[in-house]
Amino acid sequence: MSVFDEKPLYDNRLLVGVGYKDTKPVFVNMAENPLMGICGSDEMGRIGYIRYLINEYAANSDNSPVRLYIADDPDAALRFSESLDITKEYSSSVSDIVDMLEKVHGIAESRYEKWKNDSTALDDEPLVILLLNSKMSADVLVSTDETATQFSSIVREYAKCRVCILIANAENKMGSSYGSGQILSALRDSGNLLIFENIGDIKILNIPMASVRAFKKANGAGDAFYLRGNDLIKLKTPLSE
Repeated sequence: MSVFDEKPLYDNRLLVGVGYKDTKPVFVNMAENPLMGICGSDEMGRIGYIRYLINEYAANSDNSPVRLYIADDPDAALRFSESLDITKEYSSSVSDIVDMLEKVHGIAESRYEKWKNDSTALDDEPLVILLLNSKMSADVLVSTDETATQFSSIVREYAKCRVCILIANAENKMGSSYGSGQILSALRDSGNLLIFENIGDIKILNIPMASVRAFKKANGAGDAFYLRGNDLIKLKTPLSE
């Protein structure tokens, strides 16, 4: 039996993986985390985990309803998701990211007005995920003052509105205070970042030498490092083809 077999998605708690150190499952609640990042190589499992995530939401939509807005890369690696009931919109054109962001921001803005008056008003609303698999996503999110403001509002002001942004193809490089580097800094600061790289190849985080030495063994397919808060955890992640 696989270590992943008995850990289905429920109440929006998605399995990130199983810890190497203690073999315990590690979950993320996307309804409570308005921003998540995934970066690294497809050979190590990045795209396979994203496919797993989509398939899990599709298979468990009765107990964890979700609506996906998917901006794919031009290679259309997530094309299969276009026909799923949970997918509200799908595009492999970078030009559609702005439109999707505007729509998702509008949902969050509308929900915020309800939430301000009643903190339980959104309990039955489906989780809305803007899943950005385009390598250009970070650049687009800060391309204008309007897009930058919409991004910031969703992950900060509207953080309780069951709307989140998943930057699924983030660059593995250090963030900064300008351009797309602002998005990478936000991912690092979110404490919700999954990285499919060997420890010595991680650039998006400052890794202490003690950690580099502790995790010096090369990763295999499905191995990843998960930044959860301030902790860096090595996981075996579930993958889908």
